[in-house]
Amino acid sequence: MAGLDHKNKEKGEEVMQRLLVSVRGPKEALAAIKGGAHIADVEYPASALGTPYPLNIMTVRNRLNRAGYKKIPVSTNIGEVPGVRASSNKTWGSSLSF
Repeated sequence: MAGLDHKNKEKGEEVMQRLLVSVRGPKEALAAIKGGAHIADVEYPASALGTPYPLNIMTVRNRLNRAGYKKIPVSTNIGEVPGVRASSNKTWGSSLSF
């Protein structure tokens, strides 16, 4: 996908801007990528900071992979204290890597 290129004035190098779109699940992620997004940012709107369930993040990653978008980055917010919400964090450990 093409991005908007501009020059980094301090370093004199080309920089590609990328579009991050917040999504709630795999359907929205696929629609966002097909619509031109460069990054799928998984969020959970009912949460104070938008932190999603880890299994939802994995589902988004797997759906994008199956659709042929393996190089599209998937990001998320991890700002809430574990245990405040019921989640799979204890199963996954302290870090997630996709």
